[in-house]
Amino acid sequence: MHGSLVAKSKMLLTLSLSSFDPKRAEREAARNRVRHYCAGRLAPEQGAIILAVMSTLMATDQEHGHEQAEQIIQVIEAVRCQHDKIGVLIENARAAGERAARAERYNEQLEALYKQRIQELQGEVQGYQSLESAIYGIAQQQLEKQSE
Repeated sequence: MHGSLVAKSKMLLTLSLSSFDPKRAEREAARNRVRHYCAGRLAPEQGAIILAVMSTLMATDQEHGHEQAEQIIQVIEAVRCQHDKIGVLIENARAAGERAARAERYNEQLEALYKQRIQELQGEVQGYQSLESAIYGIAQQQLEKQSE
């Protein structure tokens, strides 16, 4: 409850200041956007550093310090987005590697099955060839007996 009262008070203060000093209201709004970004997206120590830089910029350049602070946030966000994209690409590459490894294992299993089946068929062929030789031998004997 206390936090929402403070936020409402800041908003009312910003609105009341905007009617008196638009530049000050713009600076305060920029400061709030940077604070919100730091609180929501950055680790506490990183956020503290950015807030300190923002304070220094705004103290040294009354006219454009708040704009520079927001530009820093935009650069950080752009880099974060690139890192997120790189992370997605790395994850996709890892998943593709796993799929390739599974396909390789499957192909190796199929190859082993095919080799086993080839050996079985070669054994059957040898059995048929033995039978064929035996039948041919019997047929030869029968022909010799008939010719006598």
